[in-house]
This record gives sequence, C-alpha cells and structure tokens, in this order.
Amino acid sequence: MNRIFLCGLLTGLLTASSTFFGQTDDGINMNMSIDADGEQMNMNISIDGDGAGEQMNMNIQMNGMDMEHDMEMEAQPSGWDNAAAPSAAPAPAGPFPMDDMDFNRYLNAVKSKDFEDSKLTTAKAPLRGQHLTAEQIGTVMRVFDFESTRLEFATFAHPRCVDPSNYYLTYGAFEFEMSIEELEEAIAE
Repeated sequence: MNRIFLCGLLTGLLTASSTFFGQTDDGINMNMSIDADGEQMNMNISIDGDGAGEQMNMNIQMNGMDMEHDMEMEAQPSGWDNAAAPSAAPAPAGPFPMDDMDFNRYLNAVKSKDFEDSKLTTAKAPLRGQHLTAEQIGTVMRVFDFESTRLEFATFAHPRCVDPSNYYLTYGAFEFEMSIEELEEAIAE
C-alpha cells in the first residue's frame, strides 16, 4: 500500500488532473485530484493558524480508502534562510525487471532473427545489464525452435531473474520433462 501511495503521489504531482491552491489570512488550502492508470487519489491539505502555532490536516482518499492525519507545526521565521532542504526518499531496492514496452521491443528483436544462434545471441545481449521476471524468461524461451537452446537460455537467464522463486513458470516452455530436470541441476550449482 505504501508503494502504491508513493507512486500515486509522485505520478499525481507530475500529472495532476486538477489542482486548486488558495491562501487566505487564515491559512492555506490545497486540493488535488489524480487519476493515473486507473488509480484515483484525492488529497486535501489545510493549514490553519495565526502564525503562532499552526495546524495542518491532510485527508487522502485512494480508491475507496481514507487516511487522515492531523499535526501541529511550529511557527518558523519567514524567509528562505530558514527553509530546510528537502530530503530525498530512499531509493527502492532493485534490481527491477524490464518494463513492458522495453520487453516487447526486446522480444520482437529476438523474433526477427532467422537463425537459432542469432536469436540466442540477441536474447542474451541486453541481459548483461537488464533483468527479467520468470514469466518474461519463459516468453523468450518460447521463441526458440530447439529444446537445447531453450535450456541454454533458461540457464543463462536464471541469475538475471528478479523473482527466482517463480522460475517454475519457465517450465511450460519446455517440451520434455528431462529438460526441466537438467535446468534444475544447472541452476542448483
């Protein structure tokens, strides 16, 4: 939920469909509505105060879930000299798989080759710096004509898999059970 919220918030800040910001003598009000890839979020922030001790209320609604947070803020002298530098959010842990658009380009490049060794070389090349999901690896394996090439690619791609616990999803690309056993032996080493 936190990851979805942060992604939605960041996406919303970049692509907010409507934002209202108003300032009065009594405080500041901001309303933002975001619709990104089917995830909807409404955020209302109100800061009320007379300059001595300010109150902030933040209400967030996201796809039917509500979250409200009240906090007190200390008054700070005005001016940029007193502004704290924003802290960067910690980088999410990786590695991450190829996104769908890049994966489709990659897959089409492999499919475009006529010879099996060219397909294998093309399939291996980007994986020196990229990672795939087990499902994506199985999809690439289905492009190969020969079982031995599927096995070689599956063995090569295993260390570049972001979800090795799901590697069983590659088994469906094999025609023979013996290939699955050979793969299991190769990746166990």
